[in-house]
Amino acid sequence: MIIREIGQEDLAPVVAIEEHQMEDGWSGGMLAPELAMAGSICLLAEENGQVIGYIFCRCVAGEAEVLRLGVVGSHRRQGIGDRLLAAALQRLDRHGAVACFLEVRRSNAGARRLYGGHGFVDVGLRRHYYRSPVEDGLIMCRR
Repeated sequence: MIIREIGQEDLAPVVAIEEHQMEDGWSGGMLAPELAMAGSICLLAEENGQVIGYIFCRCVAGEAEVLRLGVVGSHRRQGIGDRLLAAALQRLDRHGAVACFLEVRRSNAGARRLYGGHGFVDVGLRRHYYRSPVEDGLIMCRR
């Protein structure tokens, strides 16, 4: 498995994962601008030429946010999300991020453990943040 920056040519498989395997998935129109935005960190995990995971982050004025982290269903629980998050956090640190935020479904215990393992802690709650199904979003932060 390799981790590398996402290019425009990689967007279609990422969007397919978002649309078919992620709750509240983002469209190509939402993801494409992130590739060109100043301060964006957009990485993918690739195995045998296939996209198996990705992460989209943004860093502005010392604050970062993890926007999307996804792994293909058949490759989950194999440490791919962990490696993507670690690689993104290293790059965010080099960009000068002193804090990194994210939102996660309250019920997503696996993701919460992953983020906690990288130093994220609960700092707030966004009621009814998610749709399909409606659920609260926990705000987590790593300093």
